[in-house]
Amino acid sequence: MAKLEKIFTVMLLIGVVLRFLQLDGADILTLLGGALLGILYWPLGFARLNGIRARDLFSGAAYRQRTGGALVLGAVLGLALAVTLFGAVFVLMRWAGGDVMRLVGGSTLLIILGIVVAVRGPLTLPNGGRGWLIRGTAVLLLALLAGYLPVARPTTPPAITR
Repeated sequence: MAKLEKIFTVMLLIGVVLRFLQLDGADILTLLGGALLGILYWPLGFARLNGIRARDLFSGAAYRQRTGGALVLGAVLGLALAVTLFGAVFVLMRWAGGDVMRLVGGSTLLIILGIVVAVRGPLTLPNGGRGWLIRGTAVLLLALLAGYLPVARPTTPPAITR
């Protein structure tokens, strides 16, 4: 899963750079990279953010070492990451609903990470919490920057008059 995450992230970043430069191919790379990364985070967020390898997903031993709270926290953070990513992709593609998704996902991400860091401290998170904080910060920055990238606005066709 770590390799897939890196591949999808690179696809998304290349798409964002191409979109910033207003070159061809930006739409498909942005859409594929963001959607596939969001899909990876959403259902598999609990495993990826808790350090459970893909080959151990169906092994009971991998889950016995983790607490239930860490697994639930990973699932909720994965969902918040996915919603924020989908919102950023929607805004980059100029589709409706992107701003709401960025707002809901980003605020959920900030609230959860803030509560966890304030109550438990970043070192009590699985794997030291570093990966969670890095991913959350990167997705929030992408979501914030998505609204400010120069993107050609779709033109509305002229009204037909009689």
